[in-house]
Parts: sequence; C-alpha cells; structure tokens
Amino acid sequence: MDSSASIPPATTVVSEFLDRVRRGGAAQVEAARLLTTRAQAECQRTGLQMGSMGSPDARFEVTRAESLPDSDDAVLVHTLWIEPTAEDKEATYQVVWAMQREPEGWRISGLVMEMEPGTEPIVVDFEDGDQAVAVLGLAGEPEARQASAPDGT
Repeated sequence: MDSSASIPPATTVVSEFLDRVRRGGAAQVEAARLLTTRAQAECQRTGLQMGSMGSPDARFEVTRAESLPDSDDAVLVHTLWIEPTAEDKEATYQVVWAMQREPEGWRISGLVMEMEPGTEPIVVDFEDGDQAVAVLGLAGEPEARQASAPDGT
C-alpha cells in the first residue's frame, strides 16, 4: 500500500498555512508546525514567528505545484498574494513556496517573492534562521521577530 496516498498535497498544506497565518493568534502558532523540522528549529533558535503577510483584507490564491527535477521529495507551490490598494484597486505579487516531503507530509522550507515587477525576488530560507531574519528586516530583539512582508505590512 502506498502511504503517500494519505498525505495531503503540497498545495493543500500551503493553503492551510496561509489560512492559519491570516487568522492569527493560536492559528499562527499552528502555522509554524507546517514548516520543515529544520525550519521549526531555526525559528525557535532565532525567535522568528510566522506573522501576517499583508493587510487583513489581503488574500492568497494557490495556482499550481511544480515538481523539481530529480527529486520526489521537493516541490514548488505557486501562489498569488492579492493586496487591496487605494481606489478599489489591487496589487498582485507572486509568491513561490519551497516544499519538502517529511515523514509527517509536505512542509514549507522557504519562499521566493517578487515585490515589484522586474526587480530581484526576495528569497527567504526558513531553514537558515539568520538569513530569514536578515532578509525580513527583523534583526534586533527576538520579541520583534515576527515574519511579515518585507515592506512591514
């Protein structure tokens, strides 16, 4: 019997993670459990916590999953982060989530996000806590290290 049949797809795990982060509070703590074991250890070591990305009215759409060549245990999950702006318009950002298959199922190890079209994307490696804290601009007291969008929203 194939044990992978009972493991939710990587797209479902990303959707669940984003929903938990959006809801905040105790759900944010639960969101961290959807990170890889190494990423969870790095977040604990650095004091990095999963926080809301964007405004309370932001929404995410999971668009697709893409297998990595030569690896059955890694996929990229593509999403859109849609943020309301002034005058009833929206800004859309692409966010790609790096996923690793662990014994518990698919888990998030990092993300790549394009903040402005044509600019270098921001890469956040949750498995390298020091890099994640530096990229997210969260250096300083551990209490202030709540992961959010690099623009401070």
